[in-house]
Amino acid sequence: MKQCKTELSSILEQADELRLALASRAFSIFEDDGGQHGRDLDHWLEAERQLHSSTVPPEVTERTGTVVIRTRVEVTPGTDLVANVSKEKVLIFRAADIGEDRKRDLLQVIPLHTEIEIDKSEAFIDGSDLVVTCTCPKGRA
Repeated sequence: MKQCKTELSSILEQADELRLALASRAFSIFEDDGGQHGRDLDHWLEAERQLHSSTVPPEVTERTGTVVIRTRVEVTPGTDLVANVSKEKVLIFRAADIGEDRKRDLLQVIPLHTEIEIDKSEAFIDGSDLVVTCTCPKGRA
């Protein structure tokens, strides 16, 4: 099993990450659409649809003190997966080093059913699934 990077974020930090990822995805859709101006809302909504839809929905299991998320991901050679965790959702990124830059591509947004407090989080690849385990203060999950 390969360990993946995890990040704990505030809801505001994660909202910024999500907004930037949506803007980047919407711009790519705009370019793929021939650079047609005047369709920004269509491009933005398509970016949201792509990021919030998944062919296989994630499995979220809540037990006392732990939340486990299992989701199907496409692992690409030369890239790493990053799980960005907040009280409300998990953002899954594909990250790659490109020269001096580190490019992040948002793959999936996984909402948590209830707001949780998170002490620590870890992620690993299990076959073709990414498994994210969040440890919560006693009785908070």
